[in-house]
Amino acid sequence: MPGLGTSFGRGGATTAQQDLANADCILIEGSSMAEAHPVGFRWVMKAKERGATIIHVDPRFSRTSALANIWVPIRAGSDITFLGGIIHHIIENELFFRDYVVHYTNASCILRDEYGDPEDNAGGYFSGWNENRRTYEMESWKYKGEGLSYPERDLTLQNPQCVFQKLKRHFARYTPEMVEKVCGIPPALFHKVADALVRASGPDKTAAICYAVGWTQHSKGVQIIRTASILQLLLGNIGRLIQQIKAEVVAVNAPVAFGQHSPMKSASMERFLIGPQIQRFLRRIDTIARRAMQVQVGMDRVSAAKFDRRVEVLQLDFAHFQPVVVIGPTK
Repeated sequence: MPGLGTSFGRGGATTAQQDLANADCILIEGSSMAEAHPVGFRWVMKAKERGATIIHVDPRFSRTSALANIWVPIRAGSDITFLGGIIHHIIENELFFRDYVVHYTNASCILRDEYGDPEDNAGGYFSGWNENRRTYEMESWKYKGEGLSYPERDLTLQNPQCVFQKLKRHFARYTPEMVEKVCGIPPALFHKVADALVRASGPDKTAAICYAVGWTQHSKGVQIIRTASILQLLLGNIGRLIQQIKAEVVAVNAPVAFGQHSPMKSASMERFLIGPQIQRFLRRIDTIARRAMQVQVGMDRVSAAKFDRRVEVLQLDFAHFQPVVVIGPTK
């Protein structure tokens, strides 16, 4: 999924479905998980039993809606406006997880002066648009500094050329009034969802987003999932225990992409601040993920002890890595 690949370096689900049981809030959109993926939905119900808030955003009231704490009827195809409204609400009210955003995303990286977004350029394009080729040339999207590995940064997030300020400016248009006009969602219900996600995100809590073919097969599916990725990064819900954005339709067979580690797509290694040893680390993660599935169907005591030791070693290895994930321009 390009929307996830652009954000995290890999397009697979960011966790295993079983981890949903540990979430403090789960937003289900683009899916009727109870009907289409009932086996995976059991973990959502486990989370609800623990006190998690379940939110279902869907034009149709379904079995998933009936089991959710909050049902949000939305006009079909308006998902980006709804998610963009939540992003705007979080940024404007400074409800984002600041320590996470500053140190574990590219929000503080400073873009080159020649970079421009649609507000700067006539025609609504980002800088670098090549009309003849109908594609972007991304030279102007690069960071200031010594290459991609050592960009200039503003840890206060106040520099007008930093990624965070560009993001803030871009999503400023998605006001609660626009959400109501485009999505048909009343401001009171919109704020109820936004507040539930914020309360369930932070240093000691995490929230999840689940989607399925209602997003992936949509004509703007890549952009919808990209927006959801940005939302989760602002809330600090990626790369942590029960961190989250996932397509439950593929999660069972997908290798763990973000759990307590931060694998990056090898073809784009130079775009991140993590060394190439992460590739070996990722292969170890995938092996352990497959082994974890065996634990659920039964394992003798000796094998289980070996598995536990491997997880402990893996967690020690993780202490040496600093995950850097992307919420803005990547070139």
